[in-house]
Amino acid sequence: MHKGYCQCCSIQYRIINDPFDCCYCHCSICRRLTGSAMGAYGSVPKHEFSWIQGEELLTRYQQNTTTTRLFCSSCGSFLLTTHSADKQNVFITLGCLDSEMESGPEYHQFMGSKASWENNHDAIAQHDAWPEWRITQLRNSLKKQGTKLT
Repeated sequence: MHKGYCQCCSIQYRIINDPFDCCYCHCSICRRLTGSAMGAYGSVPKHEFSWIQGEELLTRYQQNTTTTRLFCSSCGSFLLTTHSADKQNVFITLGCLDSEMESGPEYHQFMGSKASWENNHDAIAQHDAWPEWRITQLRNSLKKQGTKLT
């Protein structure tokens, strides 16, 4: 079990197991959201996620028709993302966890749009955009909902 929280500790959550499908995202959106070279994220089944305190302090940013970002309204910490294309999971920012996971991110995505000054030399898989398997997963989920991935 892990606990996550914002910088001011006003908002706290609990997850039952380690996140899965952990990755680094280098797209320009994640760079702006985090103020760094990349975001580090992990998927958590919604039924394994619960708020401990401070849910009323969340600020929601509707990025587009499918993506919502949740922040602490007090300190501004970016906590998690929800996607209408994947209603089974939430996507937490790994830096908000208070304990170590068994393993870290498994791949880099959107390396094709990384910052020009970024140098990445680790050995995990690197994808110019979303990994192909993730696109297939999203398409199948949207198909069930009667929507298309563009």
